[in-house]
Amino acid sequence: MLKLALLATAPGVVLATNDAARVDPDEWLRVLTRTAEKCGRALSSVQVVEPEADFPAIDDAPPLKMARLRVD
Repeated sequence: MLKLALLATAPGVVLATNDAARVDPDEWLRVLTRTAEKCGRALSSVQVVEPEADFPAIDDAPPLKMARLRVD
């Protein structure tokens, strides 16, 4: 779905989310960046957004991952 969002978005911001606990956050960020590159869209920034305290994780690794992507 990120590819479609990047292709449909004028320069601006995309909020990408993933709530699968088994997905490694660092690998997920690499996939976001690689997807943008493959679409020919430049990301001027990738900002990780931490979940609020009301979205706890038992093992200190919250399943919810969010990233604010600035698309040029």
